[in-house]
Amino acid sequence: MSVSGPRYAFGPFQLDVGESLLLRDQQPVPLTGKAFSVLALLLERAGHLVEKQELLERLWPDAFVEEAVLSVNVAAVRRALGDDERRYIETVPRRGYRFVGEVRRIDDEAQAPGPAPADLPAPLLAEPTIAESAPAEPTPPAPAGRRRVARLRWAVAAVAVLAVAVVAWRARPFGLGTPAAAVGRSVAVLPLRSLSADPDQRRFAAAMTDLLVTELGGIPALRVVSQQSSALYADSHMPLPAIARELKADAIVEGTVVREGAHVRITAQLLQASSDRQVWAASYDRDLGDTMAMQEEVAEAIARQVGVTVDPASVRTPARVAPAVYEAYLRGLYFLDEGRTDQAVAEFRSAVAADPNYGPAYTKIASAWFDRAFFGMMPPREAFPTMKEAALKAIEIDDRDAEAHAWLATEKLQYEWDWAGAEREFRRSLELNPSNSEVRHMYSHYLLTVGRRAESMAEMARAFQIDPVGLGAAT
Repeated sequence: MSVSGPRYAFGPFQLDVGESLLLRDQQPVPLTGKAFSVLALLLERAGHLVEKQELLERLWPDAFVEEAVLSVNVAAVRRALGDDERRYIETVPRRGYRFVGEVRRIDDEAQAPGPAPADLPAPLLAEPTIAESAPAEPTPPAPAGRRRVARLRWAVAAVAVLAVAVVAWRARPFGLGTPAAAVGRSVAVLPLRSLSADPDQRRFAAAMTDLLVTELGGIPALRVVSQQSSALYADSHMPLPAIARELKADAIVEGTVVREGAHVRITAQLLQASSDRQVWAASYDRDLGDTMAMQEEVAEAIARQVGVTVDPASVRTPARVAPAVYEAYLRGLYFLDEGRTDQAVAEFRSAVAADPNYGPAYTKIASAWFDRAFFGMMPPREAFPTMKEAALKAIEIDDRDAEAHAWLATEKLQYEWDWAGAEREFRRSLELNPSNSEVRHMYSHYLLTVGRRAESMAEMARAFQIDPVGLGAAT
């Protein structure tokens, strides 16, 4: 028997407190219990600041909980709403949150918001292997508009972070060696700006930012601030030293992206955070097919400027990619970010059909199949084997693909229960990219699962250091 409660409508969403149900265009949106409660409370007080302390006391009245756990749940709400641009939830720094979207209460006599989850049709099945050209039938979309860099964090918020939320523990910085005399070895990359108002160009600039952060993260001697944290300051008017203090960064990378057809130009500068002094600046002009090689060149130049010597053995030389292949890959990234996994998989398959040795597309296929399992679009027994197949193919092409190793580790942990294999893959992923906070979160969950609590806490501390603004609050 359902419990009555207020119902709210905002944008394409409806929220029924009594049924614990969030809908978008009459389709249910997955949201964990505490995240749902956060959203309900913010809607109840729409237009007014809700202090962090009040949220903590009302949601966890009988436990001590770190503020970072509240940030996890707010981030989960933002992902579910596709609230990248803060249309709904505003962060009031150091104080709390305010729901700023237009909200209306729905009368009890109004049309019911939709069927309860038990009455919904079973998920439609899609293709069994990555070899087929396209899914036989479309699957229901995942929640739209979430940042790609936060997908692994969705899993962590559901199964890992909340499992240790009530522990009275505070993350502490960890050392990464002696800082370089001039700048320091902690770097934050602010979102690269597109010099065009074209939305496609802005999406391209976002993809270039992702790629640069990934390349820098593969340099072990650097601590690269998580993009979830850095993205909060995309349009900030705060002074650079203040941004750097909040991100705990010694240096800031800023830049612009211009794309004209198959030609790409990136201009980047490295700024000393404490003084806002420019340390280095350069422009790079390449064809679209050489974009990955260009980003590696930029990352190596930045590393040299902060006093880090890049091990030649760790340097990859990405092969040139045909522009049509890279175009399909970029379209796939956009669809994946929007939660439209059918379209994303179709684009990634188009890329590998044109170039069977293009490993990044296989990695993103693995990511899409994880989404299908995690968001209930199909049973894990159907999604995870294909996810594993795609990850293994990516690793076969390039064993230094850190993300592919992370997806393989996730499959072994969550589906096969292959504990030794999962740890091996997590370690390999973090060896290749030690600055990936999402993988560190997931590895922390693994360590907790196998009873290694102290190691789990240490791994979580490292993730906090990489993502200092609150475990995904910038998604």
